[in-house]
Amino acid sequence: ATHALPKLLEASFPQLVPFILSDLFDIYTKNNKLPPPIVDQFGRQIQAQPIDTWEPRAGVADCLFHMASLVGDNIEDLFKFYVPTALNDRHADVRSDMLRAATTTVDIHGR
Repeated sequence: ATHALPKLLEASFPQLVPFILSDLFDIYTKNNKLPPPIVDQFGRQIQAQPIDTWEPRAGVADCLFHMASLVGDNIEDLFKFYVPTALNDRHADVRSDMLRAATTTVDIHGR
């Protein structure tokens, strides 16, 4: 899916890129929240720290990597997402994937 979406956008629906980017940002944000720990009546944590479901965030990074050539006028919004949020992800693989996507975007659109 992360390979097919950019190809479809480029071939048939380039006008949808801003909406897809917004949806990807929302998916990332939704999957970046950890549920609060379960505590007993005394406020002590009774369950191990919740598991980080980082895979959807890595999928967003992969999709952004493949969409790098399509961002055009949306580059400012994209980097407002990358810099304070995505490049600071708690999971090392996601940070690495986001860095790859961001540097590819700079390589394509940078001057």
